[in-house]
Amino acid sequence: MLIISTAVLSASLICSCSNKKDIIMKIGGFDVSFEHYRYLYMNIRDELLSSENNYTAEELDTQIRDTVMKSLKHYASISEMAKKKKISLTSDDIAYIDELVSSAADDYGSEEEYQNALRESYSTEAFFRYALELQQLETKLRSYMTSEATGELAADDATIESDVYKNFYRAKQVLIQNGEGESKAQNLELAKKILNKALSGENFDILIEKYSEDTTDGDYCFTSGQLLEEFESAVSSVSPGEIYPEVVETEAGYHVVMRIDITEDYINSHFDELRSAYVARRFNESLTEFSESLEVKKAKIFDTLTEQNFISGSVTIDSSEATNTK
Repeated sequence: MLIISTAVLSASLICSCSNKKDIIMKIGGFDVSFEHYRYLYMNIRDELLSSENNYTAEELDTQIRDTVMKSLKHYASISEMAKKKKISLTSDDIAYIDELVSSAADDYGSEEEYQNALRESYSTEAFFRYALELQQLETKLRSYMTSEATGELAADDATIESDVYKNFYRAKQVLIQNGEGESKAQNLELAKKILNKALSGENFDILIEKYSEDTTDGDYCFTSGQLLEEFESAVSSVSPGEIYPEVVETEAGYHVVMRIDITEDYINSHFDELRSAYVARRFNESLTEFSESLEVKKAKIFDTLTEQNFISGSVTIDSSEATNTK
């Protein structure tokens, strides 16, 4: 499979690279084609089907469409906000993207393997290129908004340190993963056993060392939206020094969680990481706020599209249905 990050995959879906006859939606001034929408729909569908869930077919379709729309509005906001601020890609940016596309193709050894990888990802080279273009545009927009010259998003040291104390959380965890062939019930019982040990006062660091299957040291400092929602919710619901009183289940496995203090020494030694997390959150907050001003108009055919249309990749759209948005 062609390795493209989720953000890049999402990005390529909302670039204006489609034929006008293929348009099924407009977000602000941004055209979304059937091909674009299908690409994101199918990738999200594959991801959800590969995870354990109890969705009905209707619930699965709704979840996919909600996620698609969220991603489209996010990246439409990048495009429209960049236009508003007169930010665009330069010839140097395009040359850099050309190199990335060429390098990706070379990694597969042959043109046939490269094209097969693209098809398996419901993509084309054009989509891949547009994804990289929008990713680069996002980088430039973020840099512009957080620069001292514009001051649109304050990112000085004092502001970041103050925000860390207000809006960041730090926690340790013992993670029990549900590996292939393992019994989830047995893993849950083990996690409950570890939780009881922690609640009874056993040293949490020793429990991490003895039981945790985390690939890191189990120490996380984060702000809203960085980690899995269930984990974030558990950490934020207890005070520093407290252990969350239940086993937390996520797609990663079972977590036993203890919230800990964010100290001045920790901030000083991890300041660059905290700055990056702060900037990402503030940038995304700005995009979310901006997206609320973008009107979504759907072509008549949009409400008739089914999962089978996206799986087959075929739909007949006449010119009146494509251009007539509501």
